[in-house]
Amino acid sequence: MATWARQSAFLASWNSGSLLLASVPSGHVLRRVRFGWGAHAITDARDSALNMQKTGIVLGVLSISSASIGGGIPNPATSPTDPSPPLSRWLWYELRSFYCTAFDSMGGIQTWRDTGTQEVTDSKAPVLANVPSGDNLDIFASWGVVDPPAVTGETTLWIWSSVLWD
Repeated sequence: MATWARQSAFLASWNSGSLLLASVPSGHVLRRVRFGWGAHAITDARDSALNMQKTGIVLGVLSISSASIGGGIPNPATSPTDPSPPLSRWLWYELRSFYCTAFDSMGGIQTWRDTGTQEVTDSKAPVLANVPSGDNLDIFASWGVVDPPAVTGETTLWIWSSVLWD
């Protein structure tokens, strides 16, 4: 029977991290991953705009055996290669930069938005959960920042997903 697992999150830091999107039981097949993501920042107006503009945020969707998570979830900014294909691999991998959406010198802030689209990303990637009984094929979103900016302020990363398996 087909099963959809849905997840959404707003996270207060985008430096690095991971979010479990779904756990596909042993013997089942991952069919589809639909997701969207974005990032926003508010920084001090005195911070260098160049520091933010040269910053890249990388987000990937990864399939990985739950038994192998002891080594940690790979950060796509520092580990772009597939960890252990064909089971543990990046299903999606994307780098985005930032652009300034507003500058308020009186309020002393700059606002930033990632350069990506808000259209749905749809990855059809059949993967058999060929893991030992009792184990799962976990689907994670993982992210990291390339060249973290030396700025002060607040950041937000948002992710939503729908994962289908049968």
